[in-house]
Amino acid sequence: MKRFFLFFSLLGCLLFPLTSFTGCRKNVDYLSYLSENRSNVFVASGDNYSLKIYAVDKEYPYCADGFVGEVTSRIEVYFTVKNGGLPCNITIKNEDIDGEMSYDSVDGSYYFSSPADFSTYSSVNLAIVHGSDTFDISAPSVKTAETLSPTQIISKLCDASPDTFTALSADGDFAGEIYLRLIYESAPYYYVGVVGRDKKTTAFLLDAVSGEVLATKQN
Repeated sequence: MKRFFLFFSLLGCLLFPLTSFTGCRKNVDYLSYLSENRSNVFVASGDNYSLKIYAVDKEYPYCADGFVGEVTSRIEVYFTVKNGGLPCNITIKNEDIDGEMSYDSVDGSYYFSSPADFSTYSSVNLAIVHGSDTFDISAPSVKTAETLSPTQIISKLCDASPDTFTALSADGDFAGEIYLRLIYESAPYYYVGVVGRDKKTTAFLLDAVSGEVLATKQN
């Protein structure tokens, strides 16, 4: 029961060429309607810090309006440490990316984002200088060989909830946009949000290995 409460809480907060999506319109390339595709997540933690990194293709401006904007690849870093608020700088060694992290005093975490494609990386190696402390961190991906790809997840969801897609599909077009996020809460899951041009959203939480739909929410 507690596990399913977590699933619904997550849904409330998160508001390749196409092969055969058997439950959907076969002539619609649903992957081309992804306004967000978070395909990799990296995590690490220590005695006084926690780190989460997202590899994401995301539209800009970011707006759940049923239309797909221009999509670019980015890396997003969230860093929480004791005694937050001090100057904090980051160097991502894989791609020689560096910069200053911004601090959010409300949730007590630092944030950094840069154009880059980390979707296929198995780990992110970085150094974070926080005040007088330096953190040398290697953050592994939460994905395993069993983790389904975004293509496979959309295919599984089309089979499980075909009406969600066919209701917005006609003549090779899809009247909406799709948000797909790999998330990690003790284990990896996928969030998929299907947004129509009326801005109504149908959200799903799926097991990242089996593709089973664990929870659904509409708003």
